[in-house]
Amino acid sequence: MYLSTKRPFRGRTLVDNVGLTFAYANDVSFQDVFVEQLKNILNEGDLVIAISGSGNSENVLRAVRYANDHGAVTLGLCGYGGGTLRQIAQHVVWVNVNDMQLAEDIHSMFGHVVMQCLCFASTQKWGDQQRPGGAAQCINPNEAAAEAGWQS
Repeated sequence: MYLSTKRPFRGRTLVDNVGLTFAYANDVSFQDVFVEQLKNILNEGDLVIAISGSGNSENVLRAVRYANDHGAVTLGLCGYGGGTLRQIAQHVVWVNVNDMQLAEDIHSMFGHVVMQCLCFASTQKWGDQQRPGGAAQCINPNEAAAEAGWQS
C-alpha cells in the first residue's frame, strides 16, 4: 500500500514472532503474551483486532481490556456465544455457530474482505469514487448488519 500512496500503513500481528511470544509466556505468563506487546507499541486511536473462537481466551481478553483502557479501538471476532470478548470489544464480528471450524472460516473471509478494502482505499479517494463492486464491497458494517439481520 505504501508504494501506491506514499503513506505508511502500520499494521502487525502479535503472533508472528515466536521467540518474543514464548519469552513473554515463559518469563511473565501466557495470559499476558499479547498485552505485554501492546504496552510497547499501542498508540491512542489504533485498531486492535482480537480473535478468539470461544470469546473467552484470557490472553486475548487482557489485550482488549488494555487497548480499551488506553484509547484504542477494539474489534473482536468470536464464535459460539461470543464469550466475554463479545461483551468487552467495542465492535464485534460474532459468528453465532457452535462449530469452531465454521466460525474460523467466516473470520478468515472477513480478513480477506478487510484486505480488499484496504487495497482499494489505498488507491482511491472515497469521496471521488463509487464503492468497489463485486464480493469485496467496502460498506458500513452497521448498515450491513442491519440489512442482514445480524447482531453487532
